[in-house]
Amino acid sequence: TSEGAFPEVEVAECHEYYKGAVTLPESVTNPYNNLEYSVTSIENDAFKYCFTITNIAIPDSVTSIGKGAFYGCEDLTSVTIPKSVKSIGDYAFANCSSLFEMHCDGLEPPYLGSGTFDNCPSDLKIYISIQYGTKDAYVAAGWPEDNLVCPSIVVL
Repeated sequence: TSEGAFPEVEVAECHEYYKGAVTLPESVTNPYNNLEYSVTSIENDAFKYCFTITNIAIPDSVTSIGKGAFYGCEDLTSVTIPKSVKSIGDYAFANCSSLFEMHCDGLEPPYLGSGTFDNCPSDLKIYISIQYGTKDAYVAAGWPEDNLVCPSIVVL
């Protein structure tokens, strides 16, 4: 790593202490050597069939979400994807039967793998930036147009 930069670590599996609303940390400290590691990705199948989480907030340090990362998380209702995420793997949110809300903070859409939202509720709302052209960019990148929502600007 470069001077001042943290070594990197990935979220690799779901543990029983992930319950309810989960906010992943931007970094973790190794208790054996006291080194701090930046959380940069959520690995393939990391939270697969993790039935105990309802909401997930992903930190700005994460740049990729692996294949099947949240596959089959039946109680997952809401996800926040920061603008730092550049790719979301195949089937990452497939079979999340309670997922009704996703917030994507990036003006540029992350690469979307195949089957990412397979068997998710048809009324899933994906909230994206209100900047002009953002919705077109998401649609062009393969995001489901019928699920994209650009919040209205209220002028008083």
